[in-house]
Amino acid sequence: MNLKHTKIIRLFPALTLLFLLSGCLGTSPPARFYTMTSGEHSLGSEVTMSGKLIQVGPVEIPSYLDRPQIITRTGQNELVHAEFDRWAGSLSEEITGLLVYELNRCLTAEGFVVVPWRLSLNTDQRLAYRIPIRVIRFEGTPGKDVVLSAIWDMVVKNEDNEKSLLAVRSAISADITEKSYESLVSAMAKAVEKLGSEIAVKVIEQDGLNK
Repeated sequence: MNLKHTKIIRLFPALTLLFLLSGCLGTSPPARFYTMTSGEHSLGSEVTMSGKLIQVGPVEIPSYLDRPQIITRTGQNELVHAEFDRWAGSLSEEITGLLVYELNRCLTAEGFVVVPWRLSLNTDQRLAYRIPIRVIRFEGTPGKDVVLSAIWDMVVKNEDNEKSLLAVRSAISADITEKSYESLVSAMAKAVEKLGSEIAVKVIEQDGLNK
């Protein structure tokens, strides 16, 4: 056997290993994208009605949540980000959109119009409120529950002046029915809807006192 053939034989195991590794690297699962909102959670015709305007936002989230990957809690002090299960858009905007939908659902009959804080409408409002929200914690433990902790204010706006009427810390949980990211996202949406319902109750109470 000559030297040339010997070199080829020695290179063959290395080339085989490289081929196998390239095959493994090329079979990564595709990313899956999730949203807490659906088509029914869009702004409907009710936002064009005359009424008292409520602006929701800004919604601030912790830096550990401000990323595309969905975050789960696996222990008291351990968080895991899912490489292939991601948000379809900004989590802050997801929360804002769902809160706007839920507040409109709860408050339209009370004469309110609810919009994201950056959206201005040509409405005949006689009084406006703003609801800024700071999320402290928002993640779930697979197979258990989602925890949403947030601090929010109700600010009354008269012309160019703002005055805080109250500040509330909400602690909300929602059960995760299955060990899947789809179930996790569904539970997160329910938690945001519960927060919206809590805010709606306080808005009605404070609006009555503010008349």
